[in-house]
Amino acid sequence: MEHIEPWRVSRPLPIIKGESIDGYVARVAAAHHFPRMAEITQQGGAEVGARPHAAFCDAEGLEAIADCLRVDFERLRQHAPMSSPDGSKRTMFGVELSKDHFQFTYRRFSPSALKASQHHRALWTLRLFPFCTDTWEFLVDRCPHPACRRQQRWRRTVGIDLCDYCGEPLTRAEADAVPEELRENLGQLVDLVHPDPLRRERTRQLLPPELAQLDSDDLLKLVCLIAPVVDHRAGRPLTLWTLSLDRAKDCIVPALANSWRLLKGWPYAFEDLIASRINAHAKARGDGNWGASYRFLWRCRKQKLTAPVKSIVDGFAERCRKAAERGYTGQQVADLVGGQVSALVAMRRSGEIPSVLALDGQRLHVLFPKDDIHKLLDKFQPRERVERAAGRLGIPSYAVRHLVDLGCLEAAPTPPGRSKKLTVRETSLSFFIEALEAQMPPATGEYPYKLDKLMLRLGGGPKPWAAVLDAIAKGELEAAVLPGSCRLGDRIRFQTDDVLSLPAFADRPELSAGDPLFKSDLADMLSLSITNFSRYSDYLLGSGDQRRQISLDQALELSGTIISTTEIAARLQLHHTSAFRLASQRGVLVKSEGLFDRASAAELIPELFENDPVIAGLDPRIHRSTGGDAPLVMHAAIDRDGRIRLPCHLRNRFGLPAGGMVEFAETMEGLLIKQAS
Repeated sequence: MEHIEPWRVSRPLPIIKGESIDGYVARVAAAHHFPRMAEITQQGGAEVGARPHAAFCDAEGLEAIADCLRVDFERLRQHAPMSSPDGSKRTMFGVELSKDHFQFTYRRFSPSALKASQHHRALWTLRLFPFCTDTWEFLVDRCPHPACRRQQRWRRTVGIDLCDYCGEPLTRAEADAVPEELRENLGQLVDLVHPDPLRRERTRQLLPPELAQLDSDDLLKLVCLIAPVVDHRAGRPLTLWTLSLDRAKDCIVPALANSWRLLKGWPYAFEDLIASRINAHAKARGDGNWGASYRFLWRCRKQKLTAPVKSIVDGFAERCRKAAERGYTGQQVADLVGGQVSALVAMRRSGEIPSVLALDGQRLHVLFPKDDIHKLLDKFQPRERVERAAGRLGIPSYAVRHLVDLGCLEAAPTPPGRSKKLTVRETSLSFFIEALEAQMPPATGEYPYKLDKLMLRLGGGPKPWAAVLDAIAKGELEAAVLPGSCRLGDRIRFQTDDVLSLPAFADRPELSAGDPLFKSDLADMLSLSITNFSRYSDYLLGSGDQRRQISLDQALELSGTIISTTEIAARLQLHHTSAFRLASQRGVLVKSEGLFDRASAAELIPELFENDPVIAGLDPRIHRSTGGDAPLVMHAAIDRDGRIRLPCHLRNRFGLPAGGMVEFAETMEGLLIKQAS
C-alpha cells in the first residue's frame, strides 16, 4: 500500500473493542511520547488549536490517521463518530445518532474502569449516559488532586489514566455508584447504542412492536421527551449542550431509567404513570410534577420531530382522545352502580378501581374503565331497601332481616359512599316471591283464615313471619293466596287455625340491638295495624312519622308490657268492641284508650292465654334458650270445679285438638300426664 502521509508510528498499537477514537489516538501519542495529541490528529485535518479531536475528522482525514497509526481504516472508522453530510447526525459502531448526543469537549471517565483497563470507552462520550456500565460508577471529568481539580480535555498526551495538567493518576478519583435498582433499566437503555450488535438486537426485543421498529436515535429522542414527565427537573438539563454531572446523579439518570421502563410497557405504563399522578393531585391541572404531563403533548406539538417519533406521540394522544369509548365519567359510574361520586373517585385514587387516561383538548383527566365497572355492576346488582322489600312481601322490616338470616334472601353489598344499612338483592327477592306463589294455589272458601289475622294471636314481641314464609316456600306448610295487587302477606290464607301449633309459628326471630326498628315494626309487635297504631304512637313514642327509628329495648319493653284491644279480640275471637268491654269490665289496668297492661290482662282474663302455645306473650322456645337444656314449662288454668284447660300446644301433642281424655299417673318424680289408652 502506498503511504499517503510523510511519517508512520514505529510501534502500532491495536485498537481495543469499544474504545473511543480520541482515546485510542491519545493512547498511541502517549506511548510514542508525543508532546501533544494534535501531532497525530493534524495529519487528518483536525484543528491544532481549539479542537484537536480525531472525532471531528472526515473520511479522508481518518484514512490519513489510519495510515499514520498503521491500523485498518475500516476498523478505525467503526470507532469514529462519522458526521453525516448535513452535519446533523453521527454514526458510531453502525449506530446513527443525533450530534447532540455526543460530548467531546471534556474527557469523562470511570476511575475503576481505568484501573481495570487503561483505555477510554466510546460510550463515555455519549452525553445522556454519564455512567459506566462496566463498573456502574458515575463518570467524573476532573483531576482528583485538590490543588489541580481541572477538567480533563483531549490535548496533552501524558496518558489516558493521568491528568493532562499535573500527571495525577485519575484512578485515585472518587466516584459515586449508580443505585442498584436503576442498573437493569439503564443497562438495557445503553444497549440500544452498544458496540455489540447482538446486544442491540436483544434489547430491542424487550420493546413493543410499534417501538422496536424505530431506530436508536428516535428511541433516545422519545426517552428524552418522557424523562421530564417522570421528573420535571430533568427537562431543562436534557436540552443543554453540556450535562452537569451533579445534576445527572440527582435527577437525570433516575428519570432516564424510569423512562426506559415506560417504553417497555408502552403505552399502558406511561398512561398509568400520568393517571396515578392525576389521581394523587386533585387540582385542575395538577399532576404532581409541575404540569410536566401536560407540557409533554405541548412540546411534542411544537418541536420538530422525525416522522416515526411524531407518529408514536400522535398515536398516544389519539388513544387518549378516544378514551371515552372505553371509560365512564364519575357521574356515569355513580348512576350505574348506585354509589356516590366522591366515594368512587376516592376508590379510583386509592387504586381499588383502575384508571383510564383521557385527553380533552390539551387537558388530561382520568376516567373509569368500562370493563371494571361492568364487574362492579355484577357485584352491585339492583337491590331493594329493607323497607321496600317488607312492603312487597307484606311483612315488617325485622322479618326481612330474619329471611336474610334464614338464607331466603341474599344481602346486597353496599355501594361505595352509601350507608351500611342492610339491602337485599332484587333478584333474590323476586325469586323468593315467585317460589312462594308457585307453592300456593288460588285461595277459595276452603281457606278462611288470614295470615295477618293469625299473627295477631301470637302476643307481644317479634312475630314468626320469616319462618312461616320460609316453610310455605319449601312446601312444608300448606297455604293459598288470593289474586290481586295487595301486599303478599295480606293475601295468604290457611284452611284452619290449628297451624298456630306448628313449629313455624313458634319460631320467634332473635333481633340484634344494632338493627333499626320503625314504628311499623312496633305496631306489628303490639299486634296493631299501622293505621290503628297512629292513634297510639304519640302516647307510646312521642311525635314522629312511621319511619322513625326506635331502639330494640324500647320496642321489646313496650310489646312485653302492653296488650292491645286488637290482640285480645283476636285471641278470644271477639269483636274488638266486645273485647274492649270485657277488659274494662274485668278491671284490666288501662294504659291508654285501647291499650292495657299485659300482666294485668293475664291475671284478670285467664282464658286469654289458655289456648295458645305462647304463655303471657312469651315464646316457649325463649324459656328453653334462657335455661339451657331446661324442660319446657307451661301453665294450665284450673277452674273451681276442677276442670283443666290445657294449652293448645299440649292438646296437639296429645293428639286431642278437639278434646278428649288424658291420664294422670303418680310416680317417684311427681305426677305424670299422658294420653289415655
